[in-house]
Amino acid sequence: MQNIVGEQHSDSSSDDEELEFLALFGVNAPLNARYNVASVGGEKRHFYDGAKSGQDWIDELKAGHHDRMLNAMRMDVHSFLKLCEILVNENFIKQDYRKRVQAEEAIGMALHCVSHDERHRNLAERFLHSTETIHRNIKEALQVIVRLAPILLRPRNETGVHPKIYNSNAFYPWFKDCVGAIDGTLIPASAPLTRQRAFRSRKGEISQNVLAACDHNMRSTYIYAGVEGSAHDARVFQHAVLSPDSSFPMPPAGHRYQRDQFGGGSGGPRGKYELFNHRHSQLRNVIERIFGVLKARFPILKGPMPNYLMNRQVELVIACCVLHNFIRDEHPHDELFARESGEDEEDYADPGAQPQQIDLSAAAQRNWNSFRMAITDHMFDHRNGRYVPR
Repeated sequence: MQNIVGEQHSDSSSDDEELEFLALFGVNAPLNARYNVASVGGEKRHFYDGAKSGQDWIDELKAGHHDRMLNAMRMDVHSFLKLCEILVNENFIKQDYRKRVQAEEAIGMALHCVSHDERHRNLAERFLHSTETIHRNIKEALQVIVRLAPILLRPRNETGVHPKIYNSNAFYPWFKDCVGAIDGTLIPASAPLTRQRAFRSRKGEISQNVLAACDHNMRSTYIYAGVEGSAHDARVFQHAVLSPDSSFPMPPAGHRYQRDQFGGGSGGPRGKYELFNHRHSQLRNVIERIFGVLKARFPILKGPMPNYLMNRQVELVIACCVLHNFIRDEHPHDELFARESGEDEEDYADPGAQPQQIDLSAAAQRNWNSFRMAITDHMFDHRNGRYVPR
């Protein structure tokens, strides 16, 4: 596989990038610290001198029991190899066989980091590279995965009624135009002292507020990350919709997303409002299930967040969502998806769907409230037998 990061050096000079980095930036350090060696009985040895290199471990995972790759990287062998193949063949990763860290190992570092919330010191022991090399390769690997976002992290322009809605007496016809759900979630963040007040959420934790949209097939279609945890969900949504740089995916004309703006009561639905809220919540909980899968597969999203720069923390969130969609496409019966979905859902797409603009004016909101009330009345009457046809 191909190299992912680092300057180009020939094997005749030195192919040990971590030693060169320390020699360059640690000129005042002791010789042993600069060259990452230890003196044992008068003999100098490399600090990371295990018998099995990081690439050896990756090769062992590929050839071993399929559960080993799943446990280590949170994806099966086929998905891992295909991800590396796409990144190489599409030139997301530059070809350079002269470096020690090749694409498979670099991607493996990043996957193992986010899948087990491993700190770089532990990864250095696992892959037998310095913490600087681990840091640099993970950074570059996440950036490469984020570059797949325009391909994988986008809606599929669905226009037909989704089978989950069409085949349900609870959802059809009232939600036939729903193409997905939108909600926000708090992801732990690492912020400097001067900005911690802005990033402190209503729960008292340092977080970033992440807005996400998804379809009914448990695929993320949009991620808006990096907003301070103190920001209200409504403000984040409004900024994502109105900002010209956010590339918010407008639903096709006549369709809409489901939002968490209706409170639900306890127990079974009694009145018409509770009935609407109950069914609405049932339909939109797909976004909650996606958040559950994301944080179960990538525990780094549960925190505490490593002391990364904020732009890298944003890249990490987006990269995890890209990997989520990639695994959903390549391994739809993955254990975490099967546990959260509980049903088989077919994919479909209509490339002819045209997006519409979302009107956030006061008049438009009044129209939406009237529309919602009409649905509520009709749904309640239908349940009580006053409307026979669906």
